[in-house]
Amino acid sequence: MSDLWMPGAERLDIGDHAPTDGGSAKAIAHITWDRNASKTEPADLVPYGTLKTYFGSNASGRAVAPHVLWDPFTGRVAQFIPANSRSKSLADKSGGTRTNRAGSVVIQVEALFFPWCRVNGKTYESLMDTPCKGWDELHAWVASWGVASSWPMGKPNGFVGKRDERIWRMRSGWYAHAQVPENDHTDPGSWPDFPASSKPGSQTKTYQPFPGAAWFSMGRKSPIVARMHDRLVAVGCNRYQSSADKDVIGSGDVASYQAWQRRCGFTGKAATWPPGRPPRTCFVSRRADPHNASLTKRCPLVWPSGRARGLLSFPDSVQGLDGLQDQRPRLGPVHGMSVQLSERLEVLHHLVRRCDLYGSRQRLVVHVFVVKNGE
Repeated sequence: MSDLWMPGAERLDIGDHAPTDGGSAKAIAHITWDRNASKTEPADLVPYGTLKTYFGSNASGRAVAPHVLWDPFTGRVAQFIPANSRSKSLADKSGGTRTNRAGSVVIQVEALFFPWCRVNGKTYESLMDTPCKGWDELHAWVASWGVASSWPMGKPNGFVGKRDERIWRMRSGWYAHAQVPENDHTDPGSWPDFPASSKPGSQTKTYQPFPGAAWFSMGRKSPIVARMHDRLVAVGCNRYQSSADKDVIGSGDVASYQAWQRRCGFTGKAATWPPGRPPRTCFVSRRADPHNASLTKRCPLVWPSGRARGLLSFPDSVQGLDGLQDQRPRLGPVHGMSVQLSERLEVLHHLVRRCDLYGSRQRLVVHVFVVKNGE
């Protein structure tokens, strides 16, 4: 089970916990930027203890506290909110995306830094110029919550805003504060590289073959069970009472898996334990804001009533969330209707969740948007 509190961090729980909305796991990169300085007029860095007290004890600070405060000069980390709760570091306008909650996790990291800060007589123009101590450990903890080691809108390079709500809703990864919808900040300006072992393409994902429904018997002990436990927690379907004996199938696995099935759109017997391998059925729901893409492998398109209404296409292989999204699938007319993927692209989330849990590419649950006669 991923740790709610980062190992090695100072825990300063401020309370005010609240759930996230589910979806693509995200991390947000901020800098504290509590002083304005310049090359000709640098300023001393605000002490770590001052910011820790501000976020941990001051009423105004607690109202905007991130999950963690990271000191890149010493490696110290203070955590104020558990990973599975929203924090309040982002502006969140009514009626739009709930920025602080828009993912299975939305982990917000404040780096103690501002441009042209001075530490021990040396001036630092960008965060990348600092020692970045503790970054590997911080990144590993964030990644354990399912946050992709990528920048969907590009790695920050300068204090320039770039925002795309469609990408924000769809894709897991790290986002600069300058890339978050409904916000006008332009930080962090730069950010350290991901550790070499976590860079895209440096590792090949392998999947556990589906062992058959009979394998999932109560009391079964296996590393596969522990992996399933961790993924169910990471995608926001934690119904476990504890993480003890997480490699043994128990009632918590049953409840958590069934919660995940319901999130995928299954009901009745299809949403119950044990895991199975049902037909490739696509459930249709009416949703707004469609997007496009183009797929190649076909499967039945079925109404909730079960009546087949044509064929829906899928890619021949799944390389991961980013690879599938980049194909931008588009679905053609089906029995006189134009069918398109919805903006939230639940297909990607459900597909990847299924692959991550068991490595099975057989169960593909899709929410599609139906347009009929101009509706």
